[in-house]
Amino acid sequence: MDELRIKRYRDKIDHVVDYTKDLPIKPRNELEKRGIFYSLQTSIEAVVDLIAMVTKDLGIPVKDDNSNISEIVKMRKLKTGLGEKLKKANGMRNIIEKSII
Repeated sequence: MDELRIKRYRDKIDHVVDYTKDLPIKPRNELEKRGIFYSLQTSIEAVVDLIAMVTKDLGIPVKDDNSNISEIVKMRKLKTGLGEKLKKANGMRNIIEKSII
C-alpha cells in the first residue's frame, strides 16, 4: 500500500477521533445540538468510507454501504453484532443528514 493511501486511512481515523472525543452528552442549546449531530454524521460517514476503502484494498468489489459492511465482517471473521451496529449507525447517519439540512 502506498504512502498516499496510508495517509488517507490516517486522515479518516483522525477525523473520527477528533470529532467524537469531546462530544457533550447533553447539548446546552440548539447550536450545540446541531454541532453534535454534524460531528456524529461526519464521523459515521468517515467510518463507512474506511470500510469501503478496506473493501477495495482487499480486492472485494465495492458495493453499497451495507453490503460492504457485510463483506468485511465475513472476510475478516468479525462479530456479526459489530456489523449490525455499523449498519444501524449508517442508517442513523442518513437520518441525521436529512434532519440537519
